[in-house]
Amino acid sequence: EECLEIRKKKLPASDLLVAETKHLLGACLIQQHKYYESEKMLRDALRMRSASLPPHHEDIAHSQYTLSQCLRDQNKLAEAIKLITECLEIRKQFLPPLHPSVAEAVG
Repeated sequence: EECLEIRKKKLPASDLLVAETKHLLGACLIQQHKYYESEKMLRDALRMRSASLPPHHEDIAHSQYTLSQCLRDQNKLAEAIKLITECLEIRKQFLPPLHPSVAEAVG
């Protein structure tokens, strides 16, 4: 959290390093079962990445995947399935069918 605060002070609010930090913090919060805080961080990261990157960028897919895992753990299955499906569609455009990142999204 300290890293995020430093980056937010030093960088523009829309900077992709801020998005990356929010994504990583959100992933850590999932591991701590702090789903409410995690979901907020991950949604912010996805929103920032979606606004700054091309529509089918791998970082957007990664944010979708991680947020889908958080939602799954909260039993918000309809939205989790929607995100993981979008993630899979992005990953299939850039990666071979047997790539571990495609398998991760399918599994």
